[in-house]
Amino acid sequence: MMAFVIGIDLGTASLKALAADERGEVLAQTARAYSFKSPRPGWAEQDGEDWYRALAEAVRELLSRTEGGASAVQALALSGQMHGAALLDENHALLRPVILHCDTRSEAQVPQLSAFFAEKKLENARYNPVYTGFLLPSLLWVREHEEALFRRVRAVCLPKDYINMRLTGELASDFSDASGTLAFDVADFRWTALDALGLDAALFPPCHASADIIGRITKQAAADTGLAEGTPVAAGGADQVMQAVGNGAVRPGQATVNIGSSGQVCFQSAQAEPGADAALNTFCGFRRGAWITMGATMSAGLALSWFAKNIAGLAPRELDTLAAGAAPGAGGVLFLPYLNGERTPHLRPDLRAAFLGAGLAAGKAEFARAALEGVAFSLRECIELCAEKGLRAEEYIASGGGAHSDLWLSIQADIYGAPLKVAECGEQAAMGAAVTAAAAAGWYRGIEEASGAMVRYRTTRWTADAGRRELYNECYARYAEASALIGGTLWKTI
Repeated sequence: MMAFVIGIDLGTASLKALAADERGEVLAQTARAYSFKSPRPGWAEQDGEDWYRALAEAVRELLSRTEGGASAVQALALSGQMHGAALLDENHALLRPVILHCDTRSEAQVPQLSAFFAEKKLENARYNPVYTGFLLPSLLWVREHEEALFRRVRAVCLPKDYINMRLTGELASDFSDASGTLAFDVADFRWTALDALGLDAALFPPCHASADIIGRITKQAAADTGLAEGTPVAAGGADQVMQAVGNGAVRPGQATVNIGSSGQVCFQSAQAEPGADAALNTFCGFRRGAWITMGATMSAGLALSWFAKNIAGLAPRELDTLAAGAAPGAGGVLFLPYLNGERTPHLRPDLRAAFLGAGLAAGKAEFARAALEGVAFSLRECIELCAEKGLRAEEYIASGGGAHSDLWLSIQADIYGAPLKVAECGEQAAMGAAVTAAAAAGWYRGIEEASGAMVRYRTTRWTADAGRRELYNECYARYAEASALIGGTLWKTI
């Protein structure tokens, strides 16, 4: 019987799960889709019961497709969507739907909280800018607008922590996810500023390193999932941290660039880098003494899907062929991908996108290539802001949907001026959770060793072409100028 671990990625649109052995071979994988609700404009909520149901179904399917089934599972860990606010009563039942990271209802609380942090000179303000959808602004919104419900709150946690509680009966979090709440001291690994905000620190769970075992599968969870009662459950981590682990980026100097619906550039660091001044985020890593600093663009793959559907009338997978028909530089057409606001460097949810520089010769191919290049330019802007903090990498590990496009990978290498490689496993966050479970199971001496043993890469590498690199440097200079102008006061939601 081959022993294995289970890694689960609790995402916004779906839950993905995989079973992996000690070498990192994926024995089985599956997914379950769900959706979020938007009862009012700008609101985004999900029912935690939908998550738990999806997990139970996915795990049962994995067990049915692996030799040994439940008795072969050595440990389980979750990667979780960040920032969401799950509010629990005295019995740890959800009091309301979970407020998600993409929810913007707390717009009024953001400037209030920013001013409070500045006035009190709190460390919270140095590492992460205050933004809608983070747990703390959402919690303050509930206190102001749902007073009766707030009085019943006895615990506050993040999405994956709620699922871990359903599995083990224990409420706990990990350093990486907690650091994305704005209520956690990123440099000192502890909850902070709660008393000053009139919040009871007892509402927030104890925090652990990602590979710490926080509990074991209960009898009820065993009945729900098919797992063996007593199976160890590790604390797991925030999706950005687990994705880095699943990409093999676990040491200072390593960096990932992810293109999913949104895009992120993430650097590993041995010290906490204040980044709020540049709209960068710094979160705790998978253990004490490890951090990640990241910049984010809100519309990456989302921009491509939007262009394919609304402009080109094509399926997203057909855009590569269309864009390949245009020369590098897209005939002078530039795209600023601010379809859904922007995080880095502008921190403006009201910002909107623009195509610039189109002439009479510009056709659909030029616009399609400009869309690909514009996302890469936006991510280069994140890279350069991180470089100003002293964070640099000799190569980048690419992931997400953008890593499935040879053209986009080539464009990125040229624009970043650095080689790119891609992990063999396409579900890096779930693989990162599996690596974490392997460390928790004692297969390895820690996540660094486990990641080194379990993560492998495709043989192909994408490197910058000197000629195209020079051209893209000129294009980027125009992009940066336009970004500064449009990101200032020129363009916003009407």
